Amino acid sequence: MSKRIIIIEDEERILDFLRRGLSYEGYQVETAVDGSQGLIVAYDTSPDLVILDWMLPEVEPSRMLVLLSRLPWSPCRVACFRWAA
Repeated sequence: MSKRIIIIEDEERILDFLRRGLSYEGYQVETAVDGSQGLIVAYDTSPDLVILDWMLPEVEPSRMLVLLSRLPWSPCRVACFRWAA
């Protein structure tokens, strides 16, 4: 079974770039465009890894980490990133 990864990113082109690359490498990829949707997808899919945009507009990243850690499948790895413009 392939590893499950969730990408939570509000910029569509970055989200698509990551999704395509990881899917090509054989990972099962789910995506979300905001924190609320990301939590729902995470709850439903029990991911092995969550890739989290550190600059999501509607939720503090530290709060998102706390919420992800409280889901039933936790612990899983969470990678946070911030794109520099």
